[in-house]
Amino acid sequence: MYMTRAKTRASCRIATLQRRWRANHTRTDPITRERVRFPIFVHAFEGGDSVFSANTLAEYVLASGDYRNPLTRQPFNRCEVLRLARISGVAGIVDQESAEEERKHEVERESLRAWFMGELENDIYLLRDFAQRPTSNMPYSTSFVVRQMLAVTFPSLIVNIVRILRLGEFYAETLFSQIRSSVDVMRSTMVEEEALTPQFTTSLVVFRQFINDLEQHVHDGTLMSGTTANVVIGGMNIRLNLRDI
Repeated sequence: MYMTRAKTRASCRIATLQRRWRANHTRTDPITRERVRFPIFVHAFEGGDSVFSANTLAEYVLASGDYRNPLTRQPFNRCEVLRLARISGVAGIVDQESAEEERKHEVERESLRAWFMGELENDIYLLRDFAQRPTSNMPYSTSFVVRQMLAVTFPSLIVNIVRILRLGEFYAETLFSQIRSSVDVMRSTMVEEEALTPQFTTSLVVFRQFINDLEQHVHDGTLMSGTTANVVIGGMNIRLNLRDI
């Protein structure tokens, strides 16, 4: 008797899936922009429905931690999540609370990273100050440029780089290429504006050496190994307290 009922329930589920497939197999998956593939997942909402390839949707949810319909941004309820996990066989999406918490932290990390990158770009664009022509009141020289960068530009850059790396050391993979790209864009703009000066050119040479040395400190683990940043740049030492950063 039990086996007969189990077979009946299984047959009903298969029949339901087949009916849905026949009714929706010509629909387009909103994620892949291709025709949906069996098994399908139908998300009904007020005013309509969305049809997805169940495996594609489940993998998207698992990777992003975003438990919302990617087309309408309406959240999936708990029953829909469990149904998607059962249809797709992707059991990892069942732990919804942990995945959404991780996604929340990731959004916060990215928001802070974007903020600190903006601060970094402000630090970099302070180099434009060295494009000003020397005057009798401000007689620029190579030694002046180096001292100014050691006193103002470099410490602020180090602080913001440490803040970004504390969010996740994996950011180091792209951080320095982004910094170099910002410098290149600024220099190209200065060339177009015919605003280059010997002092600005000197500042770029010193800055690029600083970035190379700082990147080495990051890769060998000496920048954030303690409570103090002790950075040697071109034979000169910059020491910062990291406790309050």
